[in-house]
Amino acid sequence: MIVSDRLLIRLSPRGAAEIEATGFRCRRLGQATIAWMGEDAPAGHGEEIEILDTFAAETASSAPQIFNRIAWRDDTLTITSDPLNLKPLYVARDGEEVFFASRLLDLVKLRPALARPLDREALLALLVFGHVLDEQTLHQRIRRLPADSAATWSTAAGLQTTLRHGLISDLPDVMGALAHSLLTDIDAIISDHLHALPMPTGQRPIIALSGGFDSRILAARARAMNIPLQAYTYGRWRDRDAVIARWIARRLQLDHQLLPYPDDVLRRHRAHFLDVTEGQDDPSLLQIANLLSLPHPQGTVLLHGYGGGSLLGDNISNWMHDNAQNRPALLAAIVRKSGIPAAKASALASSLGLADDALIRRVSAAAEVEAYPYHHQALMAWDLKNRQRRFIGEHFGLLGHRFKVRAPFYDARLMKLCMALPAGLLEERLLDRLYLKQFFPRLAQIPHDQEATPVLPDVKDELLMALIDKLLRPTNIWRYTLGHDDQEAQRLMTESAAALSNIMRDVWDEAIDLPAAAASDQRVRKRIWGFVDYSRRLAKLI
Repeated sequence: MIVSDRLLIRLSPRGAAEIEATGFRCRRLGQATIAWMGEDAPAGHGEEIEILDTFAAETASSAPQIFNRIAWRDDTLTITSDPLNLKPLYVARDGEEVFFASRLLDLVKLRPALARPLDREALLALLVFGHVLDEQTLHQRIRRLPADSAATWSTAAGLQTTLRHGLISDLPDVMGALAHSLLTDIDAIISDHLHALPMPTGQRPIIALSGGFDSRILAARARAMNIPLQAYTYGRWRDRDAVIARWIARRLQLDHQLLPYPDDVLRRHRAHFLDVTEGQDDPSLLQIANLLSLPHPQGTVLLHGYGGGSLLGDNISNWMHDNAQNRPALLAAIVRKSGIPAAKASALASSLGLADDALIRRVSAAAEVEAYPYHHQALMAWDLKNRQRRFIGEHFGLLGHRFKVRAPFYDARLMKLCMALPAGLLEERLLDRLYLKQFFPRLAQIPHDQEATPVLPDVKDELLMALIDKLLRPTNIWRYTLGHDDQEAQRLMTESAAALSNIMRDVWDEAIDLPAAAASDQRVRKRIWGFVDYSRRLAKLI
């Protein structure tokens, strides 16, 4: 089997055709041309090939859980897509030909005509939520293969795709002896992943330690298993997150360093970032890119804990509310709470020629396809397949070209356990708290960084921290992720909003008159900035 993080597939009823892609290995098999980056295919397999399309970070794992499996046998291509929807695989049709690609821009380079037209509903979702929805991309002719699906292609039958519903099938019975057995099962899954960590001689795994629960749990279990860790926290001594991370490191006796945010980290990695983010740019999340500047050799193991709480359902308490007793009301609540204010979203929809309820109808339709028996399961699935696809999946793509990232929380077994739980156990990070109380009670005494009141031992220190935060702390993270002060960042965002109409005309052959009320929203302008940068990069390819 070939393991690769980047591949291109071209299928043609008229027979295999060459793929011109620098750096790719290429093999022509009947009607298929398959190109990939990485090791060459083993000899002796004739007209068959099997590829595990996974993040480069996962190639050393004995059982990577985030992958697409591709096989060509008997003149038929079969694809089993990633059940967690984190590793993308894009599909497009051009006449009789069908294309697949791990990276969207690789597909555009191969066939520039696929870039147009723009998907206006996807652009609306990008500006409202910060990400596109479901199988959308910004390109109407390019879709993302559905999560947890099975696809086949042959000359006779063409392309056929079916959903498998793997995460909601065969859910475990968690109601009997719930607390103890469930937490033990979760601990066993995390431990399995840590046991499988590759440990090169002279290298220690590294972990980004925060004041939250996710990295705390991974660090504690690793230390209990005598796995040596090097921990890093980005920030300043007075930051609440850094204060609590230091407490955790001392309790665990970790080698821990507090590091300042490096300048221009986004600018230095901009090209790679736009390659893996589908144009969905949110610099406030790019603190994760700071890890690329760590002084460790290529291929160092990085424990990734960010987002475990979201995977375990802690967004349930943010989205569930007393007035929403049915599925449509809950889904409408997602749209309201995850996006910009309704009036601005409505103005954007109108400017793009779309109905006010376009996004609500899309979210509702996607949830009805998935036959989740309980409302909170529909919410968790939406979170995983939409927000997590962007916030977490792109972390792997961004960090994977430097580190071997291991993400124990992103495991299908763990997801099944959590999907089977009643909503009450998933609210307010309760599952994390119960886990810490059972296995690491001393760490359970240290509060979460967002909940610590007071953080420091006495009122005087707490008041001092509040004063420092008020007087010295910047209003946002721009200066640390971009190397610009707030004024410069605002100028760049404003220029991007002003350039949007020209970009739409020059790159997409479209026209849009952005409403002033929406353009004044900082979140919308940040997203326009990302879209404009992505469009400029796209223009060089088409």
